[in-house]
Amino acid sequence: MTSKPNLGVILAVAGGALALGAVIAGFLIVGGPGDARAERFDDMVAQEMQQTAYAAQCAYWLTGKAQASMAQVDSIIQEKRTEAETLNCAVSVRTDKPRVSYTAIDATHIRLCGDFRRPSPRINDSRDYWRSDQFPELREARPESGSHCFMIELRAAPSANITPTPETSGEPFTVQH
Repeated sequence: MTSKPNLGVILAVAGGALALGAVIAGFLIVGGPGDARAERFDDMVAQEMQQTAYAAQCAYWLTGKAQASMAQVDSIIQEKRTEAETLNCAVSVRTDKPRVSYTAIDATHIRLCGDFRRPSPRINDSRDYWRSDQFPELREARPESGSHCFMIELRAAPSANITPTPETSGEPFTVQH
């Protein structure tokens, strides 16, 4: 006498294999929890770069030159608070452990550097919210993870009534290394 195979066991094994295959495919397509953490970290670095660039741009509008350090950028914005508010400027948002380094290159250029855990996302990626038209240099692709620097050109003020004044221009321009 022959026995019939137990169909319930076969269906359970097939269902388990299908579920395991779906989980593996999901990790391959979307990435795992480590990838999600790396994306969030890179988004924070990119957003901090955007905020730092905007603060430096505001200080440039108020003085006519790039400041040698972020401390000077913040100081200028604080000193010229009324004009800074007109331009929607705010002091830079820094943490105890900044993710972005700032270097003044010359009177109209700064370099912002940060460590990224992943290559840059595709241009049409949903995480493009931090990318601004004001600093197209920040759209430069990062083909690899690791340290990446962006050279930012500071541009003229949007309003002709904002001009640098000698008493707020600070010390002579020096390049920070």
